[in-house]
Amino acid sequence: MGKKKKQKVFRDKHGEFKWEHYLIGGKQKKRKIRTIDGIPKDEFMEQHADEITLLKEERFDLLHRKQKMSEAQSGSRGR
Repeated sequence: MGKKKKQKVFRDKHGEFKWEHYLIGGKQKKRKIRTIDGIPKDEFMEQHADEITLLKEERFDLLHRKQKMSEAQSGSRGR
């Protein structure tokens, strides 16, 4: 098997991004996935952002996920 190509990172005035291709109704579409340090923005925010930043960015889904993870960790420590 051949080598796997590294996905190319593009730049515009708003920062770095990668193209993601997908199909809808038999037609190919593409969208920009914004990246920070080579990591998609959502994953970077989930790993590094604190609760205040998530509230300011209105990322309630990541905030709830982070709170559930902290509750699960604190619950396992208490036993």
